[in-house]
Amino acid sequence: MNKKKLLNINIFILVILGLTIVSEFYFSATNLFAKAHVSMEVLEDEIIVDEPFYLEIRDERDEEGENVLLDLAELDVEESSNITIEQSEAKRKLNLVIPDGITFDARLQEELIQEQELSSEQFAFDWDETSRELRIHFPVSKTSLNVALVAKSSETYTLELFDDSKQEKLASIAIIALESDENSLFDETTVQEDNTTMQTVEADIKEENLDLDSEKELYNTEFNDYFQVYTWDQLVQSIANNSITKIILMRDISSVGTDNFASRTENLEINGNGFTLSLNSNSLMLGNLSSGIEKNFHFNNITILFSNTSTDFIRANDSLAGGRWRILLENTTISGSRRAVDARRSEVTLKGNAYIRTRRSNFALGSLVVEENAYYTSIVFNSNRAAVWFPRNVSGAAVTGTNSEFRVKTDARVNFYRENNENASQPAVFRHFRAYTIEEGAKVNYFYQNQNGGVAPLGDQSAANGRPQAYTILSGGELNIYTSNQMGIHFRRRDTSLVTETGGKMNVLLLNQNNNIVPGIPVSPDEGGDDEEDDGDDGDEDEPDVSLTTLINLAGTRTSIAINDPRSLDIRSNVETNLLAISSTSSFSINDANISIWQNSEPFWREPSIARENVVRYSQQGQVVSTTDSMLMMLNVSVTSNNYKRISAKGTTIYENEQAEITVSYVDEHGNNIFPEEILVGIIDVPTVIESAVPEGLLETSEYIVKEIIATNGRYDEASFEFTPESSSASLVFILESSDIPVAEGTVEVRYQSNDGILLASETMTGEVGTQYSTQGRDFQGWELVEEPLNSIGTFTEETITVTYVYKEVLQKAVLTVQFINELEQLLPGYTVRVETQVGDEIDLTKEQAVVEQLATLASAGYELSERPDNETAFKIEAAEVTVQYKLQGLLSLVSAPQSIDFGAITYDATTKRVEDPEIDQPLIVADTRADNSNGWTLTAALSSPMKNETGQELHSALRYVYEGQETLLDTNAQMVYLNQEGVSGRFDISNSWGTENGTDGVKLEIGSSDIVHTGSYTGVITWKVMAGQP
Repeated sequence: MNKKKLLNINIFILVILGLTIVSEFYFSATNLFAKAHVSMEVLEDEIIVDEPFYLEIRDERDEEGENVLLDLAELDVEESSNITIEQSEAKRKLNLVIPDGITFDARLQEELIQEQELSSEQFAFDWDETSRELRIHFPVSKTSLNVALVAKSSETYTLELFDDSKQEKLASIAIIALESDENSLFDETTVQEDNTTMQTVEADIKEENLDLDSEKELYNTEFNDYFQVYTWDQLVQSIANNSITKIILMRDISSVGTDNFASRTENLEINGNGFTLSLNSNSLMLGNLSSGIEKNFHFNNITILFSNTSTDFIRANDSLAGGRWRILLENTTISGSRRAVDARRSEVTLKGNAYIRTRRSNFALGSLVVEENAYYTSIVFNSNRAAVWFPRNVSGAAVTGTNSEFRVKTDARVNFYRENNENASQPAVFRHFRAYTIEEGAKVNYFYQNQNGGVAPLGDQSAANGRPQAYTILSGGELNIYTSNQMGIHFRRRDTSLVTETGGKMNVLLLNQNNNIVPGIPVSPDEGGDDEEDDGDDGDEDEPDVSLTTLINLAGTRTSIAINDPRSLDIRSNVETNLLAISSTSSFSINDANISIWQNSEPFWREPSIARENVVRYSQQGQVVSTTDSMLMMLNVSVTSNNYKRISAKGTTIYENEQAEITVSYVDEHGNNIFPEEILVGIIDVPTVIESAVPEGLLETSEYIVKEIIATNGRYDEASFEFTPESSSASLVFILESSDIPVAEGTVEVRYQSNDGILLASETMTGEVGTQYSTQGRDFQGWELVEEPLNSIGTFTEETITVTYVYKEVLQKAVLTVQFINELEQLLPGYTVRVETQVGDEIDLTKEQAVVEQLATLASAGYELSERPDNETAFKIEAAEVTVQYKLQGLLSLVSAPQSIDFGAITYDATTKRVEDPEIDQPLIVADTRADNSNGWTLTAALSSPMKNETGQELHSALRYVYEGQETLLDTNAQMVYLNQEGVSGRFDISNSWGTENGTDGVKLEIGSSDIVHTGSYTGVITWKVMAGQP
């Protein structure tokens, strides 16, 4: 029988602290947390304001705590097999940081402990309202507990869980608290059975939805459920949930990823609440509807911006027959997408302000209605496409849309612009529509003055589809086409017609690109687009117009334009071109109007050579002229010839308040009259020549030059020197300057000073003697204006004028921001301290508790203070916001190492004995806080003191270290036991990787079968070293 020996083996660790500057390596000590799982979860489906909810904390790490140590050194072989030892139970110690707006409910917590029949002595909850920290102690035998909390307001909160010393964050959770009347996102039972309209709790949203009844009448539906959205995920899920019929944005939201939204098959309103939705490649998909079914989609008060110009915003699959979607865009901005809507059987309605800026057509649809008083701004950028496209179905069998109309209702406004494109291949409103209507008081403007070629803004140059198009301008409606490519209207489709009813207005003007009539392109919220080219063919194109010398071309069979008793008509070209080209079967007519026609040799500002009043009918078919006016018949005026450059007409009907009073002023830059003011009598919407501006007129023959022209309630055309009033009271101001008359200058010195004469600031003003100057007080931090001078406004003189503003000093709150930066002067996040003080105070930072505590925290985290701020003990607060910085040196340090590695009791019987999982009293941790740690670091271990028992007998070659499968005997030489090549900062728990099986990392003990061993308790010393760089 072999003699058995009982060995008790412990390793005590010597931690070497030191610093070698040359090689930048450090030795230090910190704590370690074993690799484990800590999590938090809210048990309720939703969190309601002022109602309790429970936060479950799960801590599934290995048990930690202060256990009773078991010393096996004195036990013999027989006793070691039957011993039973009781240990005192250790505690888990956590620190939960709770944000403002959520509070810990101690009463509910106590009730919860009692309900679960737990001992209150085992669970400790220490709530500090000031620091917002809840310290929690509970037995290590428990892996979870619930914490009772209450939210006080509807917000998004983040709760964070730390270890007891608050040096390491273990877990965090973001939650949203809702008001009591908000509904769960996915609770199908919350859909109201009676389909009554929900009112939002936000007052401003209520105001925006006062016209909800009219919306319901328009769409014949009611919104029966709504959801407030704060995040991208909530938006995606709520759109996918067809039981939700109204979504309200509660903040700006940006897309996460590029996936499309789920296909929608039920009514939905999205109220943007004034916020912005930023998208990438995210299309909103409309599902297929059965034949005869209509569904509604409503966007309101929202800005939608796209970063990917190849994506349509709203899309529907129109390749299949079925129902249609009715889409309402109310007070909506869409900018940067390929199209705003591509739903080719849909009806789109615009209300309020609609700003649509797209890289291809704004819309591909079946019908477009611009509601009363709406304002639609259309911009197509980097593309030659139409703004509003009425395409075929994919099969090409029929026109899409039930109504197939473009209608601009009463008092609405539509402006079409093209951006970064000079050769349009499609007109603004294009292809397969039946009716184009401008109602009373509505106005449609084509601002195509930047075009060099392509096609006409209005009409259809293709005769491929024989369906006629009917353009109608109702009484008081107005169509304006401003173009620079010598094309305005081109009708080639058979039986297409344009009719202006009595009182309608139409202007087709060929302008140069530098005219001052047409406004610039409105800027979108995302400030311009990319330079990406158009991305393909729609398969529905017009060919470029080869007849670039005709302003209006009636090329198709039986096409026509009929102008009936117009409020105003103006067709003109500033170059030598045909005003009209009329096929033999087509006609152009003006009825019941006073007609004026200018020949090419005549300037616009002179009376026309042909002017006829009360013409009942003037008509032309091809070159054939037909008229009830004998003089016109005798002259045989054919406007298709290139002898004429302009034709205008005004109907014979007399309208109330038709007369316009035009005030013409001539002033200098200070508003002083240079020439007497003139009052001209004109007619609304009819151009009036400004005689003073024509060649050899007052302005040309004077010693002044025109610096600027300001038109109010009208438009001024510098090419024709005509002003067209748009209301009964209009004005035109010429701002003039003289270049050769010397002007005496005066000086005003403005002083801003304290009541005891200290100068705070000063400035000097100069101006023409006799003109007015104006000064005003300025704001200075910490000072209040107490005396305003009587001469703050006056007239420049040849003598210098002094204007003095007097201030008194006032106490002003201030914030001192204390920042902590590393050796590369990078801000260390999470450590900044803010001290509330007053301007003028002197702060001793060494006595500010928050600063002192933060420096201590940084030291414990592995940083060393290297530079203090100037005047640290007497820092002067000279402004409302002041920043001061401490500079710290990041360290590479061994911050924690086991003080004891216990291999337990081993019974040696001349067979190989190996211990894979010794017990350690604290972890082995390396901290690297250096700003530049790209070269990594190396950890070594050496057996600096051999393992000996009480009588000095040594245990040889028993201690070893395994790293990445490589086992190394530990001796007096330093052996590499860990290599970090990642070059990242942080705390590295080496002992957490130590395993319990053969071949796993860690400190191991092996006694061979032939080793000579002696009974006793063996101890030795391991020296750990951490060094910067690689071996």
